[in-house]
Amino acid sequence: MAIVCGRRQERDPQASLYNQLCDIEWNTPVGEAEACGGDALVRVASFMEVGGFNSSLIAGEEPELCLRLRGNGWKIWRLDVTMTLHDAAMFKFAQWWMRGVRSGFGYAQVWSATRRREVALYRLELMRALVWAGIVPTMLLCTATINVPTGLALTGIYGLQVARIAFHRGIARAQSWHYGLFAVLAKFPELQGALMYGWRTAIGGARSAILYK
Repeated sequence: MAIVCGRRQERDPQASLYNQLCDIEWNTPVGEAEACGGDALVRVASFMEVGGFNSSLIAGEEPELCLRLRGNGWKIWRLDVTMTLHDAAMFKFAQWWMRGVRSGFGYAQVWSATRRREVALYRLELMRALVWAGIVPTMLLCTATINVPTGLALTGIYGLQVARIAFHRGIARAQSWHYGLFAVLAKFPELQGALMYGWRTAIGGARSAILYK
């Protein structure tokens, strides 16, 4: 066992919808896991064996570390106990949006760092962002230029996706609908972040941290 982690709790999930979304995000499955977050107990020998963190990453450094650990036969385990309190302190939509941009940037950067390995991290997340924030809107816009009512009607695909996510989390709970809505909406800042990474890489720019508060 290389890493053991527990439940990260948001300090004040009722303070804002965005804090509540974070608290839902922290509630990951118990048992053997593919990755941990930044709050974990790490076996020093395993950490040193794989060379520690990749210091070039601005986000997603823990999953990338865990990928290398698992590749060396180590395991990561999530316990059903509270481990840390997290204070997102997000009260504005702009903060939530920038957090999504940071996530998208991290997805692209970590995917780039792992794309030649047996498992490329965040491939699925990047594809989802591209489809829901890039391909689908483009298709809807093209359809609307030909037939406006049809184009508008087809935007209902987003509502169906929100409903699908809410259904899997408990369709009778308002929290599930909030999560579904923002899970779909998040694809737009995530695509922005991924494109930002591509642009910065193309021009050789600095990969500085992206802050949301």
